[in-house]
Amino acid sequence: MRAAPPDRLEYRGVAQHLPTLWGAIDETLHGVLDHVTLADLLAGPVLDVREGAAG
Repeated sequence: MRAAPPDRLEYRGVAQHLPTLWGAIDETLHGVLDHVTLADLLAGPVLDVREGAAG
């Protein structure tokens, strides 16, 4: 394991698409953390914050 940001690492072979995955994970986490507060979590179930989520 290296102490470098994922976007600065080179991936080869089957792992070559990992930077795209890490970017999607990062974007998703920021989307949730930007809209959900600790108070929201303590108040009960949190609504689905994904764009176009069914339900």
